[in-house]
Amino acid sequence: RYFTDSTLELSGITVKNSNADKKTEEEIREALTAQLEKARWKRKKETDTYTAELVFTEDAEYTFDIQCTDLAGNDNLDMEGNTIVDYGASTVPTAFVIDKTAPVVRVSYNNNAVENNKYFAKERTATITVTDRYFTEAAFQLEPTIVVTRTNETGKTNESIRQDLEKQLAKENWKRVNHTDSYQVTVTYQAEADYAFKLVCTDLADNQNQTVNYAEGTKAGAEFVIDKTKPVVTAVFNNNQAVNGKYFTDSRTVTITIVEHNFDAKKGMDIVVQAYTDE
Repeated sequence: RYFTDSTLELSGITVKNSNADKKTEEEIREALTAQLEKARWKRKKETDTYTAELVFTEDAEYTFDIQCTDLAGNDNLDMEGNTIVDYGASTVPTAFVIDKTAPVVRVSYNNNAVENNKYFAKERTATITVTDRYFTEAAFQLEPTIVVTRTNETGKTNESIRQDLEKQLAKENWKRVNHTDSYQVTVTYQAEADYAFKLVCTDLADNQNQTVNYAEGTKAGAEFVIDKTKPVVTAVFNNNQAVNGKYFTDSRTVTITIVEHNFDAKKGMDIVVQAYTDE
């Protein structure tokens, strides 16, 4: 019947891997203890039941236990010294993680020599870095969306190129960066094709990145074209009746043909014609 909050001990709370800004594990634990000490215990009407709330708000790993001793010296320990606590329908009450922080995704490229906003004459390699405290290869969800809209590669389909790229992004290829919370993988765009790239990361708490951060100086990070093939140009004249080597008595027409997927007549055509008269 007799209860004081001083008889409640929170020595069972431990905090690991604090992800809270500028807060140490000890500071979080002390804040929780202070929170309960200041809590307003509510007695259920005409009963010996008291309730108070303890709110876990900071990103961290927690273990939780509670020991209570009444004024007569009785405690909630069993014969082996383990606490007896009824957690009701609570899910994982004694060991849990608060993680409200979304993964941070950063992409850098080794080739940013872009032409006309999104065209590259050589292959490029992307280094993808994901920073998240609760990353594991087993449970981390990586959802790359790689769209190949057109390819010049002989014997390769859009789907086969996409599959080759996704193999490079497989979980086993990710490496941890110097014992930090960052993990990296590289993917090389070798095949000639039009690419669109999106990366969605979901951590163990179902937090999902909202954006992809590109390194300073990145050109055409999300959508680009790899084109290593030179244009094929032919020019055929209709009048080939030359007199004395290079003289023609009639006009002649040249038909110019260019074979090139990424061609724009306004930007990619330069015809040099020189005409001489006796005047």
